[in-house]
Amino acid sequence: MSRVEGRIGGGFPSFDKRESSIAITRVSGLSLESFIGLILLVCFLRQCASIVMTKNNKMRGKVSFVARVLDQANSRYYPFLVASLSCVNVFLMVLSGVTAALYLGGIMVRGASKDRGNSLLDSVGFAVVINAVGTAIGCAVFAHTVEVHGVEFAERIIPGLFDSNAWATTKGWVDRYGFGGVLLSSTLPLIPHPTILVCKLANMNTTGLIFGIFIGRVIKYSLMAYCALHAPRLLKFFGVRRLKID
Repeated sequence: MSRVEGRIGGGFPSFDKRESSIAITRVSGLSLESFIGLILLVCFLRQCASIVMTKNNKMRGKVSFVARVLDQANSRYYPFLVASLSCVNVFLMVLSGVTAALYLGGIMVRGASKDRGNSLLDSVGFAVVINAVGTAIGCAVFAHTVEVHGVEFAERIIPGLFDSNAWATTKGWVDRYGFGGVLLSSTLPLIPHPTILVCKLANMNTTGLIFGIFIGRVIKYSLMAYCALHAPRLLKFFGVRRLKID
């Protein structure tokens, strides 16, 4: 049985205390894309609950939902479940802590397993890449939504974005380094929305933008995986205050 405890906080330039209370507050004006995101999230949670009930119906005692999902971390479909949550969270933005806990916990469980086999699907690297793919897909949908509905859509779901430290930091990097700024901001523990908006306002090609976010996230998730397996204390630089698996 695996158990994970995590506290997620900031380690690099991010939203300040006032700005960190980001959520979808205008429920009455919920867009079609956000509604679809909610449906996908419900499907994800339902699938996780189904897995838990099917394979752990004989378990007794108080076990957290995250721990029960982590019990399936050696399964080949587990990276796809985490990637789906990463994709949906681009719109919801309230599940970052859960997503990080599931991802890092899964990496640690897979890394410690001695019977993973030699299949690529069972490797830690596969989990890293698939999670980056999930984030990139979510960012691609978000970028398309901004193209269709304008930046007002981003302001509606992320109040205070354009006055945030994340916006100023990301804009400075992209203005100075271009594609390199996209890679840099995507590698660090910053939300991807400022990067997407800055690049769309600058008329950057969407394919290049999403590719840069994907590469940056692969680097980020690879570093997080390495730290989780070999130097858990360094995870604080990615905003993870505590991570425990037993």
